[in-house]
Amino acid sequence: METTVKLSPPWYTFMNEVKHTLGSDSLVKVGDLNTSSSPFILPVTVANEAKAKALAAITKPFATIGNVVVKVEISYNGTLITPEAPTSAAELLAVTETALKGNTLYVRAQESAMYPGGPTIVWPVFTKSVIQFYNDNLADLYSNYNGVTAAVFANVLNVQPGKNLNLYPSTEE
Repeated sequence: METTVKLSPPWYTFMNEVKHTLGSDSLVKVGDLNTSSSPFILPVTVANEAKAKALAAITKPFATIGNVVVKVEISYNGTLITPEAPTSAAELLAVTETALKGNTLYVRAQESAMYPGGPTIVWPVFTKSVIQFYNDNLADLYSNYNGVTAAVFANVLNVQPGKNLNLYPSTEE
């Protein structure tokens, strides 16, 4: 008997990355990907307005995968949130804390210069953990996607959410 292998499209991988990162917060619900229009829509519903605005500020608004675009739509109480870019490292730090506080994978955020005299970087720090979900991955015996938590957050977050502002996910010591 011949087995047919069907791989998960990469836009479903992105959806699952969002579900298993941002969705690790009890106030955040990540819906299913709507592929009936272009761009595809990934709905994220947040039960707290300040958190919704903060998440919109630091989450990738779009993910382009080949010729497919996925738009991440963050909403609160039925209203889509328009991302507002932070204007300083201090503001980005505060926004990051508001967005991620309560997420079981999040430890803290801190800011520091990447090198002496260099630009200030905001570092959201995540647990030492692996995000795993079924993904028809041929490189894994059980077809799992396995990603270090900070690296998966780097795929989901906007690492340049404002002019000359950088957000670099990191792993706790």
